[in-house]
Amino acid sequence: LVRFYPGTTGLKTGTTSKAGHCLSASAERDGLHLIAVVMGAENSTDRFEGAKAMLNWGFANFETVTPTVDSSLFGEVKVLRGVDDYIKPTLKEIKPLTLKTGEKSKLETVITVSEDVEAPVEKGQVLGSVQLKLVNEVIGEYNLISEKAVEKTTLGHVVLRFLRSLTKSA
Repeated sequence: LVRFYPGTTGLKTGTTSKAGHCLSASAERDGLHLIAVVMGAENSTDRFEGAKAMLNWGFANFETVTPTVDSSLFGEVKVLRGVDDYIKPTLKEIKPLTLKTGEKSKLETVITVSEDVEAPVEKGQVLGSVQLKLVNEVIGEYNLISEKAVEKTTLGHVVLRFLRSLTKSA
């Protein structure tokens, strides 16, 4: 199989009188990783042909996709009593999904972002979420986080802001 099946990444064969001819084989194509397991085959040829048939079916019927999400849709979150007035939520990464071939166009993205958050804000604090849905079923959910920390406003910050506003208006 390693020499004759494109994309083969590994396999293990074995034969016993009770289990027959067995094989576990893995292959990868275009980011899609599959595993085929054959147990109880009559002979060595049947186990390899069975594995190839399963892998062929998997590659023909499934694909790995990495959805994209437009970050401009996240907006900004108001920071109450913070040194900064607003903070932009960030999506770190979306992991690839395995879907039936052709289902990518049916993916729906649902973005939920907090309207506001109380300072202090920690770096990495959750500010919302992105859900990926396929026919009303959530198949992926990712946190929108704060990329930076925002300190709580102190009297010193308020005085400094006031003094800066006086120099800007002058």
